[in-house]
This record gives sequence, C-alpha cells and structure tokens, in this order.
Amino acid sequence: MKKTSLLMSGIILTILISLGCSGNVKNANESNTDSSAVKANTTTDISGTYKMPANTCGFELIITKENDQYGYNIKGKNGIVDIYGKLAVSTTDGTTYVIFTLPESFTNKTAEGVLANNTITIQNYGNTMNEYHIFTDCDDKFMEFIK
Repeated sequence: MKKTSLLMSGIILTILISLGCSGNVKNANESNTDSSAVKANTTTDISGTYKMPANTCGFELIITKENDQYGYNIKGKNGIVDIYGKLAVSTTDGTTYVIFTLPESFTNKTAEGVLANNTITIQNYGNTMNEYHIFTDCDDKFMEFIK
C-alpha cells in the first residue's frame, strides 16, 4: 500500500510539474476575489450544464462563470453526490483541458478533463500500474459530460 501511495504521489507530482512548466495553467489555489472559482484562461466560454448519458452513472456538471472566473458543481442522481469547487481552463497545442480542484476529502486533489465538441471527458480511474479512483460513486472509467 505504501508503494502504491508513493507511486501515486510521484505521478501526481510529475503531472503538476509538467503542467506548471507549460505556463498556460492557472494555479487553482491562487487567491482571487471569488474563492469559488479560478480565472478563466480561454477565449471560449465553457459555462453551462453538462450531463452524462442515461446509461451511465448519470452525474450532472454545472459550470458557472462570473467575472472571468469559473466554478463547478457536480451532482449525482437523487442528490447522493454534490461536489463543488474551483475550475481552471487551459489550452495547449489546440487541446482544451479542464482542471477541477477537488474537496479535501478526496484522495486526489485535482481531476483533469479534456473538452472537445461540447463534451468534457474525465478518466475516472486508472489501472494496476496507476491506481486511483476519483469519483468512487461512479464505476464508469471515462465520464463524458455532454453540453
């Protein structure tokens, strides 16, 4: 278990360092006037309601934008899941990334998705070499939120 935790910490640190070195990602922990959001780093407004298809775990993602800052709320079926936090957006080499800052109760502190064709896709869990599970209330490996 210690080896897995150490491996996950190393992987997350490597990802964060590489994202930080790109110069295009806003720090999700930087302070701003609205503590529920992070400055948007894109010209496209991604705010709106995104829903997972009916044959999945059925989460709903609501992205809000106020004063060029994004926040999010993820809701599950029957109100079982209700997560909210900061959101950063970054575009690198034509790919738009959506970085969610997760609540402290989560093992992972961030989750990253890719935005393409009005769909945000998040890899919810890894494999035996890279073990993690972000939203344990959902067994879908790839969570697709469609606007």
